[in-house]
Amino acid sequence: MANGTLKVSNIETSSGSGTITIGQSGETINIPSGATVSGAVANTPAFSVTNSALGYLTKKLSTFCSGKL
Repeated sequence: MANGTLKVSNIETSSGSGTITIGQSGETINIPSGATVSGAVANTPAFSVTNSALGYLTKKLSTFCSGKL
């Protein structure tokens, strides 16, 4: 199989519905820096937590995060 660049405006299934697979198991899909991702994956939540005060956390403190990825 030849290696190269696929340039298209739109990718659809031949039936108009179903699953479109990009790559295969074990491969990485790269989104270059500066590219824009839209759709469902664009709403991937991310957050950062820091302790900027001189405080201490107790051993009983716990945090639970839940949600769909």
